[in-house]
Amino acid sequence: MSEHAEVERNYLEEGGLQFVSQGKVRDTYALPDHDDLLLFMTSNRISSHDFVLSAEVPGKGQLLNAMSIFWKTKVLQNVCANDIVAFGSGIDEYLPEPLQGDMDAQSRGVIARKLKMLPIECVVRGHLTGGGWRSYRKDRTVCGVKLPPDLHDGSQLPHLIFTPTTKAQQGHDEPLDSGEVT
Repeated sequence: MSEHAEVERNYLEEGGLQFVSQGKVRDTYALPDHDDLLLFMTSNRISSHDFVLSAEVPGKGQLLNAMSIFWKTKVLQNVCANDIVAFGSGIDEYLPEPLQGDMDAQSRGVIARKLKMLPIECVVRGHLTGGGWRSYRKDRTVCGVKLPPDLHDGSQLPHLIFTPTTKAQQGHDEPLDSGEVT
């Protein structure tokens, strides 16, 4: 754990929250008096190919959090329900008093409903590279989707494809057959 992450965890725990878990880029805290809710804090950590790197990018947590809020509340709001209860200064209503008004928490935190997570990472590909390229070289398929025989690493695909993977807590995510997930 980075020094910054340790300082933040101590600050939030001393302020009355209970640490629940650390993901690749988000930390989760239980809220007193709100058993059905959680606080997700988006960090500045970088995850590449399922590994958390030692370097952090200042401001990344704020940007990633803002993007997630935008997609869930603006773009997908009429498509499907989401877990967001509060964000921005609205999180103060759910935080213990010592943590209220913390602009860093307001910019990187989201109050969300506790849900049962499906351990699936949903990836849509427009180009063939990485794990998809390795799979394609074996049998001309990626996650069960048959592709043309003349593609190369980095090729633009003829159409977007859904390439789900497991959502590993540690280590590498593993490819899933798209037909089994949908």
